[in-house]
Amino acid sequence: MLFPTINLSTHHMGSDSDHRALILTDSRRNNNKSPIWQFNATFLKSTKHTEAIERIITLHPPIHNAHEWDDLKDNIRNYCKKAGKETKNKRIEGICNLTNRLNKLQRANNPNPAKIASITNRLTELERIQAEAMAI
Repeated sequence: MLFPTINLSTHHMGSDSDHRALILTDSRRNNNKSPIWQFNATFLKSTKHTEAIERIITLHPPIHNAHEWDDLKDNIRNYCKKAGKETKNKRIEGICNLTNRLNKLQRANNPNPAKIASITNRLTELERIQAEAMAI
């Protein structure tokens, strides 16, 4: 085994050959998405995320080889991807909750225009943030 995340498979080269191609694949890579990952710098605005990234860096042993640097980058990338998914899920849940709340208020016998306007503004802001996040 080369690395725990590397899978090895073979591919028959055809009926006129007795050779097989060795195919190495990295199981960490999601084939449905672009292989290029970009750091979302908005994480640096959050002390929670900056402290988590600093902790990942300080707990990593000293770097002596290129693959150790890659391991550190992978750890940071994995943290950021996980945190990004959690943020996205919370945002989508918030949009859903505000939409349901807005519908409930609008169907009420005595709808409160001030509450409806407030929730509409918050919903619009969350939807704007979601649209910007999807465009990144």
